[in-house]
Amino acid sequence: EGIKEFFNSYVYRPLPLLVIIGILRKQKECIMVFSCMIVSLLANEIWALAEFTKAIVNGTLYAGNMRFSGNLHPVHYGGVLSGLVPALLALGVNMSSGKYRNLVFFSYVISCVALILSGTRAAWIAVGIMSILIVVLYIKNKMKLLSVLGVAICLAGSVFVFVPQLSNRLSTITDMNYQSN
Repeated sequence: EGIKEFFNSYVYRPLPLLVIIGILRKQKECIMVFSCMIVSLLANEIWALAEFTKAIVNGTLYAGNMRFSGNLHPVHYGGVLSGLVPALLALGVNMSSGKYRNLVFFSYVISCVALILSGTRAAWIAVGIMSILIVVLYIKNKMKLLSVLGVAICLAGSVFVFVPQLSNRLSTITDMNYQSN
């Protein structure tokens, strides 16, 4: 039992990452792998948005579970997005203006919406904390920093206020009866 747990935790799980690190040698290859990952996640995000739209059109949005995550499990999807969203924000803030910056910010917005629709509360907290840290570290103009934080807080707050399922889900973060992990 102990050997099985050891191999499961320390050999089998990190093995794909170690294979990728062993194979990729050039920065261009890493960028291509990262781009493919973003494209596949964006396809899944569009699928999740389509599920959400279908629930609105069919009138079943308020009848059941409000966790839209495309073809992935919501918790796994939220975990992946909690790493992707801050990475896209950092990438977008660091890029000079251009067509790729607009694409990165478009991906960032779609990923934020998909993160909210996934209903993964821990990922919401992680992205909130990491986004604040990234904005504080990368934006030198303090007035721009305050305006970006203010707009982000207002947008996120309005979404959580006007969607009852999200506000109910948010209010159960500290309630131990609703913990699934």
